[in-house]
Amino acid sequence: MAAGLAYLLSAVGGSLPHLLPGYDGWQERAYSRLPSFLRWCLGDTTEAQSFKTDLGGLGLLAGGWLAHVAATRRRRWAGFPIAARTGVWPWLTGSALLGLLLSNLAWGWTIPATGAWQPTFVAFVSIPPSVVLLYGPGWRVALTGAVLGAALTTPIAIGLVQFVCYPLGLPTSIGTAGSMWLSALLAFPLCRNLPWFPHRPAPAPGPVDPPRQGPAWVLRRVLADFTEAPFHGNEISSAGLLAGTLLTYLLNPLTPVHGTALLPALLTTQVLADAPRVWCRL
Repeated sequence: MAAGLAYLLSAVGGSLPHLLPGYDGWQERAYSRLPSFLRWCLGDTTEAQSFKTDLGGLGLLAGGWLAHVAATRRRRWAGFPIAARTGVWPWLTGSALLGLLLSNLAWGWTIPATGAWQPTFVAFVSIPPSVVLLYGPGWRVALTGAVLGAALTTPIAIGLVQFVCYPLGLPTSIGTAGSMWLSALLAFPLCRNLPWFPHRPAPAPGPVDPPRQGPAWVLRRVLADFTEAPFHGNEISSAGLLAGTLLTYLLNPLTPVHGTALLPALLTTQVLADAPRVWCRL
């Protein structure tokens, strides 16, 4: 299925007119025009999957909201429990989005200054959502998580990418992943000593009976894993993410995945890497 989709995308994408601006032009205008800036921030919500597409980001958020509402109303089609069945998805995502916005406002200047990509997305998938997931909902928790993400994770990531990964020719994922655990070592001890924070973390959700696992479960789990990075882990949210990303590719293959036109190959490798891991869990 993955290989077939990749073949169709490659065959169709090259023959369609470019109805969206390419990635290079988008990056040049990202911090000079408000619409481009908002699109850029929305595209950052899909950077953890290497997609960088605003339509994919819209699909991710819309699918996450739909999955949350369905889970709240106990619909059978809600899919895998979103946000680890904690019920804090609105607070978790709100904190992540605010951390992302603050990161771009505070550190976005590094992109035009250096002329190179910088990891302004890291706050969306690191400290802000994990703080809410650990300490529970509330304005104080959400706002603190967002500020810590922008003040710790993003500058550490930019420093590692700019001064370690680029000079040594290393993959930038080393810098982004390193910034997440390094900033966590600073943020969570700080949270335990903040006077306005809960004295104890929120209780973790209790165990649930394992679902019946078969071929359909494998496909659903592989799909849901596309949104594990932003703490969604839900196939409806992932379907929205992929639908928006594929639409972006069809409108201009040089818009997603940093203008490389490698989306078909990227999707194929992601699915082929995840499917055996999921299968081993049966």
